[in-house]
Amino acid sequence: MKSSGLIVDVGPHIHGGNSIARTMHNQIIALMPAVAVGVYMFGAGAVRAIAVAVAAAVVFEYLMLRALKKPASALADGSAALTGLLLVLMLPADVPWWVIVVGVGSSIVIGKMLFGGLGAYPFNPVIVGWVILLLSWPGLINKWPRPNHTLWGGIAESLPAQTTIEIMKRYGVQMSGQFSLLDSFLGFQPGGIGSVAGLALVIGGVFLIARNIISWQVPAGFIAGIFIFGGIYHAVDPTMYASPLFHLVSGTTLFCIFFLAPEHTTSPNTKWGKLLFGLCCAALTIVIRTHGTHANGSARFAILLMNLLVPFFDRIRPPILGLPKKSKEAAADA
Repeated sequence: MKSSGLIVDVGPHIHGGNSIARTMHNQIIALMPAVAVGVYMFGAGAVRAIAVAVAAAVVFEYLMLRALKKPASALADGSAALTGLLLVLMLPADVPWWVIVVGVGSSIVIGKMLFGGLGAYPFNPVIVGWVILLLSWPGLINKWPRPNHTLWGGIAESLPAQTTIEIMKRYGVQMSGQFSLLDSFLGFQPGGIGSVAGLALVIGGVFLIARNIISWQVPAGFIAGIFIFGGIYHAVDPTMYASPLFHLVSGTTLFCIFFLAPEHTTSPNTKWGKLLFGLCCAALTIVIRTHGTHANGSARFAILLMNLLVPFFDRIRPPILGLPKKSKEAAADA
């Protein structure tokens, strides 16, 4: 019998166009507005820190690939460079170079490669590296330099070397009003090299959603949760608790919403799971920021803790129509 020439194989049969390299490279591109703001605000120090972080990430991943006997060609996907870039954007521009190397090495080696590499780790590797630095040298990674300029070109000599969240925790909500919400959103606030550049981060996040690199559900759930839970606290006592808008534009909240929380490996796969994941991250962010001692890292701690619950969020699935009851139960358990 003459063969038809057709080959039957397992799905999927049509490629969606996404690849690991495309995903990583698009995320790096999306971070460029924040990088540009950081370089403008902090000058050569920001350039040096970014260069050290990216180079260290590539070197550490290369060494781990060799140690694990995996092909070094995996470096070309850009995931190592993205990890280094994400971590350094949360650090002060004048942090010592060796702190950057230790943090990036911790992210790559402990947070990523020891679990099996890309796609196998349970916690966001960038946050793992940041937590190790926070526990080891809190004074170095929370010592914020004053930026060289405001976004309008003036010298920022009067800018306090404390984040808006630190000011709120230490001196009350009224004192945090020395930063306008617009200034905070534009990045005119102490913080990491690029993790507080709100407008630039929103531009990058919208770019990622438009390019179908991240789904909208995690950011939407996170933002909704900030307004819901932040709004509840603010409604109870506006003189003691900050407004939801303050929580949204202050610190690294927007950085976490668009670049850390939607990380593919450590976020849920289902639509409802993603929404609930974002909502829970926001709730925990508000609670830690309001009652905890590490208010500056509230959103990052929230994401790290919620990473533990991702398998449970993935069990939230729509019902399968047309299957008998026993088959539906078996599909849910799979």
